[in-house]
Amino acid sequence: MKRAAILGSTGSVGRQTLEVIGAHRDKLSVCALSCHRNVGVLLEQAAKFGAETVICDSPIGACSVQTYEGQGAFERFAREGDYDILVVAVVGIAGLRPTLAALERGKTVCLANKETLVCGGDLVMRAVKRFGGRLLPIDSEHCAIHQCLKGNATKDIKRIILTASGGALRDMPLDRLPFATKREVLAHPNWDMGDKITVDCATMVNKGFEAIEAKYLFDVPEENIHILVHRQSVVHSMVQFTDNTYMAQLAAPDMRLPIQYALLYPERVSSLAVEVDFCATPLTFEQVDMARYPALSVVSEAAKAGSAMCVAVNAADEVAVGAFLDGHIALGRIHTILSRVASGFKGEVRDVQDVMRIDMEARRLAKEVIC
Repeated sequence: MKRAAILGSTGSVGRQTLEVIGAHRDKLSVCALSCHRNVGVLLEQAAKFGAETVICDSPIGACSVQTYEGQGAFERFAREGDYDILVVAVVGIAGLRPTLAALERGKTVCLANKETLVCGGDLVMRAVKRFGGRLLPIDSEHCAIHQCLKGNATKDIKRIILTASGGALRDMPLDRLPFATKREVLAHPNWDMGDKITVDCATMVNKGFEAIEAKYLFDVPEENIHILVHRQSVVHSMVQFTDNTYMAQLAAPDMRLPIQYALLYPERVSSLAVEVDFCATPLTFEQVDMARYPALSVVSEAAKAGSAMCVAVNAADEVAVGAFLDGHIALGRIHTILSRVASGFKGEVRDVQDVMRIDMEARRLAKEVIC
């Protein structure tokens, strides 16, 4: 029986993680749950799954279970709590410190938080090597690559090919794109995800972040990581080897599959996902139209420029996407905000304090640009 703690249990990935655990109660149990603000739902989840601990960075109030609350609560629990697996499904840079804390204890971290590796990839991978913890990706793309590489050597990789659905606006006329509404942007054709990641899919910022993640997770140079648009989201990613053999992982577009793979690794059992009818599902691939996704170019440049710019782009994207979702800016301004903020940051981050300093400065600049 593996004891799982879920940071971000009230969000989309957190809720789906609980579905997976609910389907495999003979193998998995919940020991701790956390949220940012949604305390009512958090306490309902804790009661349903028998969690011994709840964690929130805002006040929880009277509670019958152990609590961690206030600033730094996620990291404190990661350092002190009793768990086997830490699922990091919080949004934003808040995932970095608890991920490092868990890895420094030699724990298993199931990572659904892109920002942790985008902002602190070197720090995280050094912690994995030094302390012997395990880092398993929950992203469908990186989960796919992880499976393709089983039994294969990293030195034999020629290219990693990340697939992208193209997001909700993949067929919108280019002249309309900058003015797409929130409702249009959030109408993802394939995946059920949170608002922030769904916007990032529409701009394809998420795919740029995934390329950065893949560089760290699989020790592959960014020039050997490529992106193809695959509308059906059945091929979750591919690896091309030096002999020009390709290996791909295919499944229905269901986040519960990579979640289950990470939670139960290396065991495979029945899942909640449906089978794929290949006779009714043609598989197509297209080159990325960079005119449609200018923000992807900004993230790609940051990946080449160094980790400081990656931190800045991530911070600017969080601020810009938040402003779009709140109705303060048009979608078309996101890439200009990212570009203006990122241009001021060069070099590499040395430690967590560097990351946090750059993050704060980039957020301040992004808010100034928006105003």
